[in-house]
Amino acid sequence: MSLSWRKDHDDLRPDWTPLSKSPSQMKLMDSERQVATLERSLQSANTDNQLLRREIEVYKQSLSEAEREKETLNRTNKGLIYDLEKTGKCLTKEENKVQTLEQKLKKSQTDVDLWKQKFEEGVVESKNDIIFERKKMKERMDKLVHEHELHKNHYSTMDKTRDKLQNELADTQVNLDRALAQIAHMEKMSRSQVR
Repeated sequence: MSLSWRKDHDDLRPDWTPLSKSPSQMKLMDSERQVATLERSLQSANTDNQLLRREIEVYKQSLSEAEREKETLNRTNKGLIYDLEKTGKCLTKEENKVQTLEQKLKKSQTDVDLWKQKFEEGVVESKNDIIFERKKMKERMDKLVHEHELHKNHYSTMDKTRDKLQNELADTQVNLDRALAQIAHMEKMSRSQVR
């Protein structure tokens, strides 16, 4: 004898009930169907729980990578700041040299007129060299400042990415807690139905 079952997963009752079934047997069959439904729901919830856990691990890994990159950028940024300060000191030193040289030139002009032309030619050459070196220093400093700004912007972007990942991780944790609560509730219902 065959039975025609409905396709709905939430209702597995047969189209007809044998007259020989007692009320207690019918109640037992209903309980078994409810337990089967709860077990399917529990299995689905466990699958969702596993997916959420994997997603949390991915978010944690991304956050860890973002933190490592941030530390690398911090070290690079400190190095750039050090180079910039060193370049500034070199430029100040060169400017002091120029001032000292100009003072010597004034004194030499008053003391030795004979060497005036030769000395002035040396000063012009020295100034050209200093201007050239100053230009090189300025170009290097501009380059360092530009690189510093690029790293600072990248650092800001990483902060935003970290904040976004932290928010997504918090949302995922909330979903996980909700799923765990549902699983616990369904397990409790399943145990109560079996009893």
